[in-house]
Amino acid sequence: KHKTQSTSGPLLVNFSVASVAYDLYRSPKVKFYDPPLDDAEYNEDLNLELRAMYYGAILEFIENSGWFEAKPSTEGAFDRFRTVQPGRGIDLILSKGIYQRDWQDAGWTIDSKKISDDSRYVDLDGVGLAFPRY
Repeated sequence: KHKTQSTSGPLLVNFSVASVAYDLYRSPKVKFYDPPLDDAEYNEDLNLELRAMYYGAILEFIENSGWFEAKPSTEGAFDRFRTVQPGRGIDLILSKGIYQRDWQDAGWTIDSKKISDDSRYVDLDGVGLAFPRY
């Protein structure tokens, strides 16, 4: 019943996670429910619009914040935007295609896996952080 409720909102996506919080005043706990949904509706146009808003906001931040170099360096399947902040800043890593706006193609998928090591983390959405190399 929690999963059904989590998909009942106005955004039709083919994924959802339900969470239930309890014992909030003594020892708060949260349970997450993520069973498969075989019959979930998928609105391709809406998902493309949400993807454009998400990646577009990231690119706008890179361009307008003054925190990163304007052009990325290429590192395999990723584009790395180096920090221009003094001291030990954090670089931004994007999966190939995000900077080129390939995500505007409805069939585009991220060509990477979640990556985590001592100096960087890239999540399944293709966006990550890394400590600069000195």
